[in-house]
Amino acid sequence: MDRFSEHAEGQKESPAHGKKRRMLRHIVSIGVGAGLGFLLGMGLAAADVALSPIGDSLGDLLFFFAEIFVLFWLACFAQIVLHEAGHLIFGLATGYRFCSFTVGGIMLVRADGRLRLRALSIAGMGGQCLMAPPRGVEPERMPFVWYNLGGVLMNLLSAALFGALVPAVRGVPVLPLFFLLLALIGLLFAALNGVPMRTEMIDNDGKNIVSLSKSPTARRALWLQLYIGEQQARGARLRDMPEEWFALPDESEWGNCLLVTLAVFRANRLLDAHDIDGAAALIDRLFAAETGMAGIHRILLTCDRMFCALLRDDTETVERLYTKAQRRLMKQMRLNPSVLRTEYALDLLHGGSSEQAEKCLALFEAHASKHPYPCEIESERELIALAAEKYAGRKSEAPAE
Repeated sequence: MDRFSEHAEGQKESPAHGKKRRMLRHIVSIGVGAGLGFLLGMGLAAADVALSPIGDSLGDLLFFFAEIFVLFWLACFAQIVLHEAGHLIFGLATGYRFCSFTVGGIMLVRADGRLRLRALSIAGMGGQCLMAPPRGVEPERMPFVWYNLGGVLMNLLSAALFGALVPAVRGVPVLPLFFLLLALIGLLFAALNGVPMRTEMIDNDGKNIVSLSKSPTARRALWLQLYIGEQQARGARLRDMPEEWFALPDESEWGNCLLVTLAVFRANRLLDAHDIDGAAALIDRLFAAETGMAGIHRILLTCDRMFCALLRDDTETVERLYTKAQRRLMKQMRLNPSVLRTEYALDLLHGGSSEQAEKCLALFEAHASKHPYPCEIESERELIALAAEKYAGRKSEAPAE
């Protein structure tokens, strides 16, 4: 269980077991930090580079640590860019077509035949490169290894390059440390993305390669997800796309993250079509099953399920799902249109605060023009209107004072 699924129905965990998991995460984090520190020291020693403050004062010491901190985060940012560039380069080389490139909440997206800058923050993910599947290739035969592996290879290649350059820049201030950090973080990113594992957000690249190599159905699922994403970038809404694209995979396959994502897309499509009861039923079914659902999908589906409950005066479901963990995660994703729509409905239909709801709506509109997919904004505005109609109906039914 990750921090995105602490609140999920059907995934109960005892306090003791949860404490053990949190402690294990802390131990792993400390171990990784200690390992990076050790390798950094070994690398500097091997390159005969001294690392110490320029003076003995407290200010010199603080400046020294601030410098390391800034260089560390610059190296992380650079390796995120290189990782996503690796997906882009190897994707293009194997027939994929560019859709969007996101780093640090800034997205470069192809829309209306032009490249545009938009804002899209994905909680827990530093970057993302989305591409459309190759044309003229059957989904089950779609090439997938190089596209998925490209980011890992770019991290490894850049780590080797920067590591080799450390001795060459030994006499230059700051550069030896920066290049060594680039090399070490490149190796770390390659391991985190290349060694097959399920992260708190989604299956990593290595896990996807393993899943895709074993299952033609998973390859078709990935093809559909990429193709649907391309159609959304072109302005198509989910409800207007062919229904067969959203056929539910067999529930026995929901443990595969790629396959269960199709079920998530189907729930999104039902809500886009204003089939409130159908969307609620499918989300309940997903939450009750053992799935490999991505954390980002779970938190957004929880928002959608609460929204459905609000429209049906189902206070019990709202209170059951609106946990502390859910509130915290919604706060982290505050600028996501679906989260803002849900907060608007909560303020209006659950909290009874029309003033707070208007503030939420103003925030939604302020960021709507920056969102990369106008079709999603159009859908969210319609759902917001449903909540407003529900509120107006309540007021008209209320007895006069």
